[in-house]
Amino acid sequence: MIGIIGGSGNVGQWATQALTRFSSAYIKVGGRNKEQFEKLARSLPDNAAVEFRQVDFKNIHSVKQFAEDCTIILNCAGPTYNHASELAEAVLNMGIGYVDVGYGKAMDQIFKRYGDKRILCKAGAIPGLSGVLPKYLAQQVEEIHQIEVYYCALGKFTKTAAADYLDGVFDNRMELPSKRREARRKLLPLSINEAYLYPYYDEECEHVERITKCNVSKWFMALEGECTHNFMNTAADSYKMDSDKAVEDLCLATYVDTLGRTEYAGFVIQISGETAGKHMIRTMQVKAPTAEYMTGTVAAASALLLDNTKELEIGGELGKIKEVNEFFSILDRIGQRLLISIVDKSIEDLTAVEEGEI
Repeated sequence: MIGIIGGSGNVGQWATQALTRFSSAYIKVGGRNKEQFEKLARSLPDNAAVEFRQVDFKNIHSVKQFAEDCTIILNCAGPTYNHASELAEAVLNMGIGYVDVGYGKAMDQIFKRYGDKRILCKAGAIPGLSGVLPKYLAQQVEEIHQIEVYYCALGKFTKTAAADYLDGVFDNRMELPSKRREARRKLLPLSINEAYLYPYYDEECEHVERITKCNVSKWFMALEGECTHNFMNTAADSYKMDSDKAVEDLCLATYVDTLGRTEYAGFVIQISGETAGKHMIRTMQVKAPTAEYMTGTVAAASALLLDNTKELEIGGELGKIKEVNEFFSILDRIGQRLLISIVDKSIEDLTAVEEGEI
């Protein structure tokens, strides 16, 4: 049985949808609002093996009661960065695996105490899937010269999503320019509009570089919208000075930018290198209808991976797993609304306008 804390929320509902539709696992959805679950349940298959239990993720006794009979606990409630370590410790002491879309400030101590083979944190889009996809694509090229990774998005944030997002991408271990500067723009295959590029580099990026043995790697958040662009220009400094205000500002910026537009989230990843002495370029595209859908589906795939393998060779964070093929197979199976393609073309080739096309 897989228990999903926050399983009927903005992210958790998509994890619940994926697990009830495309796995044989019995699902226990935990939350504080049964009415919200009942609304979700009406969209699930009639024979869905799912039940609801009240749970407060800030109350450890409540969490322990909820976790009884589960093999995996997936935490989709949030913001989680102040509570993840307490949740993980309670769950691991019960002999249950723990998956979290976020990351707690004290999780490093949990890894030291319990190991990392039964834990998967940062099990969302970025960080998380952003580390798995380049490693999957890199297997198809013998010698890697360069990796380019673009996380592309246009969509509005809830306060919970914004808080977890900013805590994840602007933590103190990430190298990111703090001074205001004009971001360059680039046309990417997932959209008809140019996106603003914001370079970043964190521990996950360094891990991918090391594992793939690539010479150069480039990492960008490619975000559309003028209001989001204005926010991101000073986001690193704003978040350090007043994180609560930064969360509110990001929510407002993304809300305004998405008015009258179709949301999406995804990745464009290009790898150049050599195979059998021949130069090659390969590009992967992954597109989801919303960031919440992508995050929830990735979280569900992470829970299934941990449930199936029981112990990971290297766990702790999704982006650092070795079971890349197993994870991708699960994601491809349960992510029915994910559009995934791999072609032997460059990003420039994919975005080139054919002669005479308007």
